Amino acid sequence: MTKRVALISEHASPLGVLGGVDSGGQNVYVGQLARQLAALGYEVDVFTRRDSDRLPEVADWLTGVRIIHVPAGPAVFVRKEEMLPLMPAFSEYVIRFCQLQREPYDLLHANFWMSGLVACEV
Repeated sequence: MTKRVALISEHASPLGVLGGVDSGGQNVYVGQLARQLAALGYEVDVFTRRDSDRLPEVADWLTGVRIIHVPAGPAVFVRKEEMLPLMPAFSEYVIRFCQLQREPYDLLHANFWMSGLVACEV
């Protein structure tokens, strides 16, 4: 049986353009962590806030890795310092998403303190 991992990363998407505002080291870290877990045979879902209305809800990124774009707040860039009020909606979405999955996640990993708030709710 394949192990399933949920990486919660409210503002650091592996799809972020490096060098942009709030787009750098954490984006690379989250992407590399997801990539390496998938290489070890895990199924990985990365939950990150949807910051563009052009992004699909679920995007297959690499073999074994999906990016889940969470609709919490407006689908535009929001500075991470302004995201705290969006975390209840983020949590509610992740909980609903988890309830609809065929199998539960074996592990939830939060990548930032606000992501930790979400993980605690889940």
